[in-house]
Amino acid sequence: YLNWERFRLLGDKDMSQNISRGLSLYGDVIRQESQKSGWDWRLITIVIYRESRFNSHAGSYTGASGLMQLMPGTARSFGLKNIYDPVQNIRGGIRFMSWLNEQFMKEIPDENERIKFVLASYNGGLNRLRKAQRLAAKHGKNPLIWNDNVDHYISGKPGKSNHPDSGLSSGYDRGKETFEFVQAILYHYDDFIAYIPR
Repeated sequence: YLNWERFRLLGDKDMSQNISRGLSLYGDVIRQESQKSGWDWRLITIVIYRESRFNSHAGSYTGASGLMQLMPGTARSFGLKNIYDPVQNIRGGIRFMSWLNEQFMKEIPDENERIKFVLASYNGGLNRLRKAQRLAAKHGKNPLIWNDNVDHYISGKPGKSNHPDSGLSSGYDRGKETFEFVQAILYHYDDFIAYIPR
């Protein structure tokens, strides 16, 4: 209780109320599904907050839907029959994150580093992330490190992902959104780790 109160004091009041309400509705499902797949439920909670503010009927201009903002094709791939069903959506989103995690497991063994690539792929797509990695390598950066390396080539920083040969130039806004998504998730997750018991 005291830790939760401390977290609320640190963060945005609207955010803490939203998360509190979201956990009262979906906390058990988030914990159960996270545990099955080996994810920290606090990370999944922050992803859901960032994606939909715990609105199970949320939709985006890109066609993503539900609590974890899954695209229809992704939802089908992971066995969802009803993308707006909270349990199915959470389960599908976690399965998608696990699948992304597997894509980077061998090349990025460090879990803390790998999660940045998983989150970026979750938000912006695996193909876009792979293009940013190739561009980072082409310009002498480490394609397996996020901070000050691949993040430059996905975020639209000058001379990076908006470079004409990047293949990412048409998606400047999307790349910036992905960069900010990863940054925000990790920032709030650090608070959760510090103040909310596992």
